[in-house]
Amino acid sequence: MHGDEIESGLKAKLLVRRPATNADDQLISLVETSQARFEGVVEGLAAGKWKWSLVVERDNEVIFRKNDEIIIGDQ
Repeated sequence: MHGDEIESGLKAKLLVRRPATNADDQLISLVETSQARFEGVVEGLAAGKWKWSLVVERDNEVIFRKNDEIIIGDQ
C-alpha cells in the first residue's frame, strides 16, 4: 500500500440523472480521498432538475443510500 491510499473497504457510486429520461445519465465511481470522504467529477450538467443517488458499499453490501434532487440554474 502507498502512503496516500485509504483502506476503509468502502466503495461509493453516484448516479446523476434527469427525472424524465436516461439520455444524460452519469454513473460516477467515487474515489475515497480520506477515510469516508469521496470525490468525483460530474460532467457539465445542463440547467434544470436533476436527481442523484449515492450508494456506499462495503464487501458488496449496501451500507448507505441517499437519493435527492438538485436544480441547476441558467449560467
